Amino acid sequence: MYRGFNINFSTEALNIDGVYNYGVSVLSKSKKTIEESLEKYILTDKSINGSKMQEDWFPTIKSHIFLSHSHKDERKAIILAGLLNVLLGLDVFIDSLVWGYSDHLLKLIDNEYCLNPDKNSYNYNLRNRSTSHVHMMLATALNKMIDKTECLFFMNTPNSVTTDEVINKTNSQWIYHEITTSQIIRRNIPRRLIRERTRTFSKSIQHYESINALNINYDIDLQHLTDISELELFLWVNFHSIIGKNPEKALDKLYELHPTKSDNILND
Repeated sequence: MYRGFNINFSTEALNIDGVYNYGVSVLSKSKKTIEESLEKYILTDKSINGSKMQEDWFPTIKSHIFLSHSHKDERKAIILAGLLNVLLGLDVFIDSLVWGYSDHLLKLIDNEYCLNPDKNSYNYNLRNRSTSHVHMMLATALNKMIDKTECLFFMNTPNSVTTDEVINKTNSQWIYHEITTSQIIRRNIPRRLIRERTRTFSKSIQHYESINALNINYDIDLQHLTDISELELFLWVNFHSIIGKNPEKALDKLYELHPTKSDNILND
């Protein structure tokens, strides 16, 4: 990941039915067909091939932007992904594409391995173990996607963050995970920007950590994300939609319009 942006959206923004349908069609090409059987992952010793299961259920997809959002804003996220694709040619990964897989996979595993003898309830200890495995697969997949994409866009809405004075809080463990990961993950500068700015710039040392927590309120630090208003985002999209699809030039202009301190040092 190179840059992250904290985009403040109003609750009324992004209500375009036509673009929503387009966004659905674009994202459907990236969605993995949900597996309905566990048989292909069972090894000869009756254990489960976790690596193969993770690869199939939570595949990494090549995208320019990782879009983090509340599940309540999924429609808006799909519309934004559709706009960025149709106007700028940007491929957007929506995190909820893999959220839904985790619950479905967990249900399959629990029904197969965690039922009590009466078949009407689940064993508490077994259920805890299966949940930890599936959530670790999901967390790892999200980490890989954040690391691979060039940008992270965080849809900051009342559904995703509640503001208590100056402290941002979220009750979504996955938003907390994604924002925290984006704060500590390696900063990977695109090669085209290295060539343009300096040939001697060295890449940052990789810091990678996976965080998984209970579904409670978390304080999230958004200071490492560049603030963008809804208006600024759409002005950027509209300007570059006029000159045609060029994902890399569009992203470069976004960085230029909202530089960081390190960018200013490179440009001096």
